Formats: sequence, C-alpha cells, structure tokens
Amino acid sequence: MVAIIVTAYCHCLLSPVPCLLINTSHLSPHMLFYSYIPCVPSRAVHNAMTGIDDFFASIRDTGGYTTPAAILPAKPPRASFLSAWRFYVGGLGKVISEGMHILRAGDFGTETLGQLSWSLLHSVENMGASVTFEGFESMRNLGHQPAVIVANHMSLAETMLLPAGVCANGPMIIIAKRSLTRYPAFGRILEASRPILVERRNPRRDLMDVMEQGLLRLAEGCSVLIFPQGTRMAAFDPARFNSLGAKLARRGRVPLIPVACKTDFARPGRLLRDFGPIDPSRPIRFAAGPLLDSSRPQRELQEACVGHIMQCLKNWDMPVVESSAAGQEQPDDE
Repeated sequence: MVAIIVTAYCHCLLSPVPCLLINTSHLSPHMLFYSYIPCVPSRAVHNAMTGIDDFFASIRDTGGYTTPAAILPAKPPRASFLSAWRFYVGGLGKVISEGMHILRAGDFGTETLGQLSWSLLHSVENMGASVTFEGFESMRNLGHQPAVIVANHMSLAETMLLPAGVCANGPMIIIAKRSLTRYPAFGRILEASRPILVERRNPRRDLMDVMEQGLLRLAEGCSVLIFPQGTRMAAFDPARFNSLGAKLARRGRVPLIPVACKTDFARPGRLLRDFGPIDPSRPIRFAAGPLLDSSRPQRELQEACVGHIMQCLKNWDMPVVESSAAGQEQPDDE
C-alpha cells in the first residue's frame, strides 16, 4: 500500500495534465498509466458515461443521479490489490495531478472542488462501482442561499465524492483535520479549497474556529460541509454525532441539511488509516434530507438530522448503534 501511495504522488507531481479530460484518446501517455488497468473502456462505454455537465444538470434538475447501467459490469470486481491500485493511483492520483496543474496555472476557484470531486467519481464508476445521489433537490438554492450540510463519516470516500453533488448547486467548503494538509500535493489542493481546519484535540478551540470561520464563509455565500462524528466509523453512533452543525446553522441563520452516506466501498487501512481496501462491488450512496429551518430549537434540529441518517442507513442494511442520545452537545463559547 505504501508503494501505491508513493507511486501516485510521484506521478501526480510530475504530470503535465492539461485539463479535466474524459475521452482517453486525448490523454498523454503518462495519464494512460492511470487508465490501463485492467483495460481502457470501449467507445460504447465512454458514450454511456455521464459528463460533468450532464451530472451537474441531473443533480440540479432532478435532485439525483445514478450511474448508468450500461457502464457497469455484470459482476463488479471485489476488493483486491488491483482495485486499491486503480482507486489510489488511477483515480486519486490522477485527481491530485489535475489539481496540481490547476494550482500551478493559478486557476483554482470556487468551482474546482466540485470538478475534482466529479473526476474521482468518474474514475470510481470506471472501476465498476455504482454511485447514487438522491434527495438533492433540497440543495437547489445553494447558489443563492448557503446552508450548513452535516453528514455521517463512514470512510475517506464521502469527503471526496460528496462535494460533487453539493457543488452542482453552489459553492461549498469543508471542515477538515489540519493533519490532512501535511500530505504532499494533496495538502496543497486541500488548502487551496479554503477549508476550515481543526485539530480534533480541543473541542472548545475547534468550536470557536468553526463558528468564526464558518460564519465568514456563509456570509461569502459558501455552504459549509461538516462531518460531526470527527472520525470515521463503520457503524453510525448517534451519541458520537455532535451538534456542531446545528449550532453553526442557528448562528448563521441559514438552513441545515442532513446527508446520509454509504461509502463502505472504501475501508480504513491497517497500516495507514487513510489508505485501505477498496471494494467496487459495494454501491456508494448519498441521500440528502429535507431543508431544515434553523430557527427551530437546536435539539429538534439535531434529532431531525440523526433521524434521517439512521433511517437511510437502516434501509441500506448498514450497522447503526441504537441510542437514546441524539448526539453530543458542543460546549457553548458564549
């Protein structure tokens, strides 16, 4: 796995990727390296794939998107070294390379995060994995009215794929661990997206940072994506889903939108938690809940978010921890 990471970074740092391209006939010999395992899809499959404009239009117009059946294999490949290689090198490595090229050109803007997220989503579909977005009609006005979006944190995948669905409707920033900025190349791209960085050591300090910077981003018209669990968990535990999102939405007087994520496609690694097994046979799903009015009591908002996520995960046969607690309260800095 370490060899995969090193190879991905070496190639991404040296790549002269010209732009976000889909048709492999236009790719440089270097970029074909990312697509050759196990083979480059046929022209018929490429024609069935959804382009970024079509993907964004589907999210905006219908509130959802599902990977076209024509591009999925009859039997998706299962977790293997080959699947991990294709995701981390052929997918993530290529996206990092694209992001670095955009950074060098000085063209990294508010739309870039969504473009890079979609590019990785496209690579995931190319591996044979199915991706579904539903309920995103609740985000149609994000271009005019930003919101706070809260989601469960199952794996690395949702932090990189969920922005594609959100950015289809408007700009957004993410709250992330500061330690992620230490990764070569990837850290530079993350910083360029203007995230709110937290240490995950001092809850009161993190609360103050999120409130101060979050309110500024919301005032600029950017929605804020938060994973209140703080760390990845295979089983959703309501008691670990804190109320930071509800608190920020109430302070900013903006709507709150919960999103349920099923991303067991990617699992934590044993040696490096950020790089683990990849199983394309496991469908990836994102389900946005209703737009919640932040004038409602904080506890009521928290319970609505937790309720939506728990119900979706149960419908998807994913593990949840039954608990009477609706989530930990964040310390108040007032």
